[in-house]
Amino acid sequence: MAKQTEGAEDRQKDLTQVAIELNYYRQQAEEIQRQLASLQALSDENGSALEALKNLPQEGKETMVPIGSGVLLKANVADSKKVFAEVGARVLAEKTIEEAASLVEEKQKNVETALGQLQSSLETVMQRIEFLGRKARELQGR
Repeated sequence: MAKQTEGAEDRQKDLTQVAIELNYYRQQAEEIQRQLASLQALSDENGSALEALKNLPQEGKETMVPIGSGVLLKANVADSKKVFAEVGARVLAEKTIEEAASLVEEKQKNVETALGQLQSSLETVMQRIEFLGRKARELQGR
């Protein structure tokens, strides 16, 4: 009888430990998914920037410039050969269209690399969650 009680107590301890680990890995998966969503938004922004660079209006033409939250500013294009691009730490530098496109493409490569790494991490975490779920079911079934 004492051995049976010990076995039940051990199973309960093991089940508690599995539940704690499952909670940890689920939180980790949620955080990775949030990071993936942020990187995907950045990737979309990079794509939009490249498209905009390809389709800049000619000098002297009127255009609409987004300033955020769905607000646009009407502007005349003074120079269609140069733009200002962020070169790091929120520092802007005047660049040719080709130079700016190259900067955005480099940023996009970095984003794609990070997306791949995060996706791989998420797969690893999800595999661990599946394993722990099976382990919890086994412990409950005994």
